[in-house]
Amino acid sequence: MAPEAPVMATITTIGEEDSSARGVCQCEGERGKIEEVRQTVNISIAPEYRPLLDRRWLRQAVKTVLDTESITGAVEVGLLVTGDTTVRRLNRDYRHLDRTTDVLSFALGATGSEGFIAPPDSVRHLGEVIISFPQALRQAEAAGHDLKMEIGLLLVHGMLHLLGYDHMITADRRRMWARQKAILAKVKASLGAPGTSRRKLSLRLF
Repeated sequence: MAPEAPVMATITTIGEEDSSARGVCQCEGERGKIEEVRQTVNISIAPEYRPLLDRRWLRQAVKTVLDTESITGAVEVGLLVTGDTTVRRLNRDYRHLDRTTDVLSFALGATGSEGFIAPPDSVRHLGEVIISFPQALRQAEAAGHDLKMEIGLLLVHGMLHLLGYDHMITADRRRMWARQKAILAKVKASLGAPGTSRRKLSLRLF
């Protein structure tokens, strides 16, 4: 991973109600030069869950991961919050596991093909994180914590996968868990007001 660089200014989010929004932050680049970095977060939420989720907070959580991991240059990432049926289908088609799961990550990798140099102003498409809202709710209820905290955990976990982290072996798992814990603490600090009550959510979902 790239070495951490200090953030000189906070990100300004544009068009918070849109499905796609760009943020611009000023970061200290090479030789201390202040550079503008574009971060585009495309958010898609299934209609039945839109009233229950805060797009601004989701977008800020993604940006918190990017900033903490010192991701520089123009980047784009997608987030889809949907139901069990869609997640199960994707899990079956791409992982050959015919069951739902909490989060899936589809990494696109670096811009450009092997052997070719991407233009310096090209966008790095990280990929997409897909979260099952019903599964997140079930896990939040089982763990006895707020739904937003569970979604934040899944979002951070999925984003770290897009950035190359994995947990297949012990050493990698410890490294990923440590980063996840550190970033989640920052995301938790931005939670703000408590989320919708579990009882209301359960009535709407089941």
